[in-house]
Amino acid sequence: MDFREHSISKLKENGFKITSSRCCVLDILSKSKKSLNAYEIAAESKKMKASIDTSTVYRILEAFQKLGLIHFIKEQNGYLCCKDFECKKEQHCHHQLVCEKCHKVEEIHLDDTDFIKSIRAKNPSFEIQNHYFEFLGKCASCNK
Repeated sequence: MDFREHSISKLKENGFKITSSRCCVLDILSKSKKSLNAYEIAAESKKMKASIDTSTVYRILEAFQKLGLIHFIKEQNGYLCCKDFECKKEQHCHHQLVCEKCHKVEEIHLDDTDFIKSIRAKNPSFEIQNHYFEFLGKCASCNK
C-alpha cells in the first residue's frame, strides 16, 4: 500500500469525505522531497489546475496531522508526509533529522517509551498527549 492509498483509507475510516482538494494535497505532499507550507501547497495546486485556496489547505493539513498522516517540521515551517505510515505502534513516535544545510528531512522511528516514563515520573500531574523531536545538524552528504 502506498501513502496515498493508506491516507484515503484512514480518511474514510474516520468519516472524512474523499474530496478532490484532499486528494490533490495528498498528491502534492506524497511527491514532494521537502516539507511544504500551506502557501506552497496552494501554489502547487494551481499548477495542477486544482486551485485550492490557502485557508482550505490549512484545514486539510490540520485534519491530516490529527490522523497522523503528515508531520509538521517546525524548523522549516512545513509539512511532510509520514514515511512510516504502516507503523503498528499505538504511540506514533516519529522524529525528524533535519539537515540545516540542504534542508533534507529524514524520518526516524524511535522507541522512546522509557524517556516518556521518566518525564511522567518527574511530572506525574502533567498529562502528555503528544510529542515530537527534531534533531538539527548535517546529513551524511553535507558532512563530507
